[in-house]
Amino acid sequence: MSSTKNDHGNSFVDEIGYSRLIIVETDEVVAAARKRLYSSLSELASKSPATLGKAALGFLYPQSLIMKGQRSAAFTFIDSWKAGRTDDLNLKPINAAEARALQMPPGHPILRTVYAAHPCVNTRFYPVASFHLSVFQDKVAEAHRLLSSLGATDITIEHVHGWDQNFNVNATGRFNGVDVGAEAGRASTSASNVHFASTFNGDIPPSLPEKLHWYQHEQLWQEVAEGRLKRGMRSFSMAISYHEDHNINARLKVKLEKAGLEIGGTFCEHVATTWKMTGTFKDQKPA
Repeated sequence: MSSTKNDHGNSFVDEIGYSRLIIVETDEVVAAARKRLYSSLSELASKSPATLGKAALGFLYPQSLIMKGQRSAAFTFIDSWKAGRTDDLNLKPINAAEARALQMPPGHPILRTVYAAHPCVNTRFYPVASFHLSVFQDKVAEAHRLLSSLGATDITIEHVHGWDQNFNVNATGRFNGVDVGAEAGRASTSASNVHFASTFNGDIPPSLPEKLHWYQHEQLWQEVAEGRLKRGMRSFSMAISYHEDHNINARLKVKLEKAGLEIGGTFCEHVATTWKMTGTFKDQKPA
């Protein structure tokens, strides 16, 4: 991932911090807003520390902060944003170069589109429209990768409640385009709750895979891993739940539409969902 610097020498990836919503705008729009914003911080601090706090984070861009000579370039964004502005929108404009330093789906970034941050990865962003499907797919893929790395010889994914047939798995082991690492897999074509089943040789010594993001927040996953690595667990049943909407909901959709901003397609509402992964581990000692 590249490191993009802003006009003040700061790394954009560091600067974005915990911004949960971003919009990709033209260089002119972003520069106009930021240049005047940075030069106005001292004045804002003396008048209203609360306003400074939001401005310093790059959340507020009222017309009074836009340089007069650059208002033409920024007018469209500011006008549409102000029309739908609320105190809790917290929308950070970035340019295309900065967006390319982040992790986004293929074909992105797209100008004037709003993206939401992954719940566990601050530098990974998805279009608001497909946020929930993308995040749930990512969680299922990580759980599958965890179990296969722990030495599972077979894994079955079953629907418990929530999203069901909106997801597809093909015979190459890709889960809606996400590689889940299956050596052999099949999608269920029956009316049962089984979505996907995979089998493995189990010849590799069990271990924790690298770059796990959900794992540290999932106590049951940690128990399964410890049971396998330290106590020789032979079978497992592990839930993959997705119950929080992370404030990416119909209310946000209405605000963004009111501001005339794009969300990247047809909005997919959050659905509280639980799937279950079951299977067995090979009788093999950890590395």
